[in-house]
Amino acid sequence: MSKFGTFGGYPKESLMSAEAALLTAWRSLERYHDDLVLVGGLAVHYLTKRDVAGLPGAVTMDVDFGISLAASGEQYGTIKTDLAGLDFKSDGNRLVRKFGNLNLYLDFLTEDPPSVTGTRTVDDVVASVFPGVNRALACRRIVAVKGHDLYGAEQECKVAVADIGPLLVLKLMRLADQRDDDCPRMLTTCYSRSRVSWTDQRRQSQRFVLKQRLPILAMRLR
Repeated sequence: MSKFGTFGGYPKESLMSAEAALLTAWRSLERYHDDLVLVGGLAVHYLTKRDVAGLPGAVTMDVDFGISLAASGEQYGTIKTDLAGLDFKSDGNRLVRKFGNLNLYLDFLTEDPPSVTGTRTVDDVVASVFPGVNRALACRRIVAVKGHDLYGAEQECKVAVADIGPLLVLKLMRLADQRDDDCPRMLTTCYSRSRVSWTDQRRQSQRFVLKQRLPILAMRLR
């Protein structure tokens, strides 16, 4: 299990362990960096403040990547084979690695208009179809992430992270179709702790949902 209904349900080491998985995988996926963007709980963690009194921060036990539908390693290998060398194994449509008592997951999301559900094989991994991924790929910011990888080595990586507007839209999309029970808490964290003003968050989010003709989400953002 990688999602819990409450903040207190997550093991205290879950966020640090997910970050270690990111630092381990990101270097191995260097050929794909132009086609990858970090989304999900870790992205929320890197884009929000850590010192808001009385409010829990982001927690997660997985690493979510948005990936371009056309991503390919060509003759130099594949995502799955590269990550297999780091002991990530297939588990259904996900990749998982055991780390202590935790199962750490890597998940991939892609976009293939006009489809809004389903899966696609990208390179050689299964990616869930999710509207908003292309916007997240187009609006990335580079965040310096420093910590220890799954082997205990200190690493510092420059990771492409979805900007706050596209990230909020992805969370709202999950909430709208009930794909993620953890979404309300993550949305609260985004809005209350974001380093970007509420006005700018709303403007970025509205611009996307109105362009994509998603009236239900547009109403939520007014």
